[in-house]
Amino acid sequence: MTKAMISQPMAGLTEQQIRDARRDAEQYAAGKGYTVVDSVLDLGNPEGINLGLFYLSKSLTILAECEVLVMCPGWDKARGCRIEKLCAEEYGLRVECL
Repeated sequence: MTKAMISQPMAGLTEQQIRDARRDAEQYAAGKGYTVVDSVLDLGNPEGINLGLFYLSKSLTILAECEVLVMCPGWDKARGCRIEKLCAEEYGLRVECL
């Protein structure tokens, strides 16, 4: 079983656009025989911390369980997605861009 995480931009997108992109990525992953690890995080907005780094740290923890990172369109314009891609590449995971 090959585990995959989906990396997708969210800033500036509607909830529907985010859901549609995730659905497309999940269908792509399923077609490749990957099991998608749930990386949808809703941990609130803890005070006194950098939220971007907080959520990035959580996504990297999930990425550590995976062999593949599936990148949704627009990843190259999203700082968190670019960092996830760099980490995946540096640690030998397969990266597939839609």
